[in-house]
Amino acid sequence: MKKLAFLLLLIVVNMSLMPSLLAQKVRINEGLYLLSENGKYGLVDLSGKEVLPTVYESIGFDGERGFTLKNGKMGMIDGRGNILLNNEYEAIEFESERAWTMKRGKIGMVDINGKVIIENKYDAIEFESGIGVTIIDGKMGLIDLNGKEILPNEYDAIEFLDGKVRTLKNGKRSTIDLFY
Repeated sequence: MKKLAFLLLLIVVNMSLMPSLLAQKVRINEGLYLLSENGKYGLVDLSGKEVLPTVYESIGFDGERGFTLKNGKMGMIDGRGNILLNNEYEAIEFESERAWTMKRGKIGMVDINGKVIIENKYDAIEFESGIGVTIIDGKMGLIDLNGKEILPNEYDAIEFLDGKVRTLKNGKRSTIDLFY
């Protein structure tokens, strides 16, 4: 009976050590490793010190910036694992020195350090020649690359024509020269 109790105790102790045995590390860059443990991911440095806890569904990198996925929401981290944006976005898409973000179904943009450039308030944004055509509740407006409003979202249509902007508002057409 004592042998059986000892064997059961040995099995319980070994089972409690299993998660650490199941952990796997994959090198991300010169200073970080991706740690996988029980289906969750985190980051550790070269010495094994935790940088991000193993609570994320996914962690990925696109150059010097990365994303985290936790509870179905995305966040942004830098190349050292520092959190730049909390996990509150439906989507983050890196583009050059910026990233498009979607939060509560609205589109915005942040810089590579996580600083908000364009608030998440637009249904759609499309840039042409450095000017963004924005849509909020079916109404169009214009912003610059820094998110500064050029025209408010009160137009039914906006089109670029020969270096000018042609607008339609309440059935009236206007032409605006933004590039003077």
